Parts: sequence; C-alpha cells; structure tokens
Amino acid sequence: MKTNFLLATGTHCLPPLWGGLGWGLLSFLFFIPLFSYSQKKVEILNAGSLKFDKNLGNGAKRLIGDVQFKHENTMMYCDSAYFYSDNSLDAFGHVHIQQNDGSNLYGDLLKYNGDSKTAVLTKNVIVKKGDMQLTTDVLNYDISTNIG
Repeated sequence: MKTNFLLATGTHCLPPLWGGLGWGLLSFLFFIPLFSYSQKKVEILNAGSLKFDKNLGNGAKRLIGDVQFKHENTMMYCDSAYFYSDNSLDAFGHVHIQQNDGSNLYGDLLKYNGDSKTAVLTKNVIVKKGDMQLTTDVLNYDISTNIG
C-alpha cells in the first residue's frame, strides 16, 4: 500500500521533506550554479602552437611561442606554458604579468591559480609600479588584492 504525505505550508502543499526546509533548499540549489560561474576561467589569447598530451596529466595543454593569457583584467605573457583543466597554469621564460592599475611583474617562472587568483613568480623577479621597483628571487602575489 502506497501512502502519500503532504504538508500544508501557507497556500502551498509540499511533501514532508520539503516542508521545513523546502524553499531554503530550493533557493540554495538554484544559486549554486550562479556562484560557480562567478569565477572566470583563464583565457588563452595567443600561442605559436598548442599541443595536447594526455601523459602530461590534469588535461594539460602545452603552449609554445608568444603565449598570451587573460584572466579578468590581468594579462599574462610568456615564451611557453602548460595550461591545466583546473584553471591553473605554469609559465616559463620572459614571464610578464600586466594589471589594469599599472603594475607589471616579471620573472622566469610562474605558477598561477585562476580560482584563487594567486601567482608565484620565481627567478629574476621584478615588480614595477610607477617609479617603484622591487627585485627578489621569489614572490607570492595575490592578483585580486595586489598584495605580494
């Protein structure tokens, strides 16, 4: 024998599971996709060549020659890079990060996470903004706050 349960909430009838938390749960399920889309993906703007090799792991694509990326208002340039399916990249050779506020970061190697907007520049790192210049071997930098 099948039993149907309904719980009256105001003018709406919902099954017992939905009664106490129904609208909150529905709202939560509706807004989850909106939050996941708020994080923008790193875009590949240019590369001399692009190679996909499943042996590289994590859906890596190898980009070689005049590589350019864009992530929101930040441009990134390098000689070559590995771009991963988890919205991160490793960049090599003549790395340059250019931000809207006039900040320019340079280095030989870059590890960038597009979801957290964090960059780790290593080897021959130079940060320039206006007449200020900083040189170091390693820089941990938050792109969204401009704090390194």
